[in-house]
Amino acid sequence: MLVKDLKELLDNISEFNLAETWDNVGLSLGSDNAKIDNVLVCLDLTLDSIKAARKASCNLIITHHPLIFKEIKKIEYDDPTGKIIKEAITSNINHIACHTNLDKSKGGLNDIVASYLGLEDTAPILPDSDLYKIVVFVPHKDSQRVHKAMSVAGGGRLGNYDYTSFRTSGVGTFRPLLGANPALGQINTINEVEENRLEMIVSGQKIKAVGKAMLKAHPYEEVAYDVYKLAPGSTSSDVGLGRIGYLEKPLKMAGLIKKLSKDFTFIRTNTTKAKLVKKIAVCTGSGASLLTEVVKQKADVYLTGDISYHHVDLANKLGLSLIEVGHFDLESFAMKRFSTMLNKQLSPNIKVKFYNLKNPWQKNYATTR
Repeated sequence: MLVKDLKELLDNISEFNLAETWDNVGLSLGSDNAKIDNVLVCLDLTLDSIKAARKASCNLIITHHPLIFKEIKKIEYDDPTGKIIKEAITSNINHIACHTNLDKSKGGLNDIVASYLGLEDTAPILPDSDLYKIVVFVPHKDSQRVHKAMSVAGGGRLGNYDYTSFRTSGVGTFRPLLGANPALGQINTINEVEENRLEMIVSGQKIKAVGKAMLKAHPYEEVAYDVYKLAPGSTSSDVGLGRIGYLEKPLKMAGLIKKLSKDFTFIRTNTTKAKLVKKIAVCTGSGASLLTEVVKQKADVYLTGDISYHHVDLANKLGLSLIEVGHFDLESFAMKRFSTMLNKQLSPNIKVKFYNLKNPWQKNYATTR
């Protein structure tokens, strides 16, 4: 398997185009055509993770966080990032980052934590609302080819289904003028062709790719098609930031914290009140940006990696219970489970190994007063 093959698999699992505009996901170091030995999965690309990759005979590292967020003008070997880039290149390490795309995608990090908690009927806290319908008119005999090309490019994905579309039959009319090179029909003659109206739902992140694939597969010189932006709420989106869902049976706050304490060593909350928890919101990274949306959706508890003092104060004023378990710990927990899922999708010849980096916070001192 080549790096580009695994990159394609990762794109199917968690579309890179889902990433936020400020993010930098995909292949950042290496070659698409490099042959993969084994794969190391971890939270960050560091000197330690590169050393661990070499030791485990891994020449591809998949991380959650990108090493490079913005364009760089120079690489200095005395700079912390420069040292890592140099070490990765001299060690023949390829690097792929799956960040906000993996946060937002179905089956991604937030879904992994939601599943761990036992949440049902989950949905994104903040769904990706840019959904479009693309309608193209295509001859009957070419409909399946165009449909397949659009689907492979990412069109027609709804929940747990792909290749979804709708077709109706009709008659298309056109007259090729002088200089035209028609696939069907005669110059200066009004032609009638049996055509299908092919309709597909497409996410905003995929609209350009699907349109390009449609035009390439279509036999006509001039393709008749329409693109409609769908009104928010007209079609549900199962991708987006965070997750919110329901426990099958309500649990006391103390019971939820007890469950978390089996897997997380750093836990703090803004409330000690005994309350029943049914509806839980989750954001694996920094949860501040979703706080007001969580309040609107009336979650009983908001579990996140980290949140600032001012947002905790706001949560108190709005009556929202918070549980913080640490940015590093929550995302590392989810990435480890993701690595297990990925390992099952690769051939037995390629091993996926998880490397647990050291938490930047080294000590957690409990104090009493």
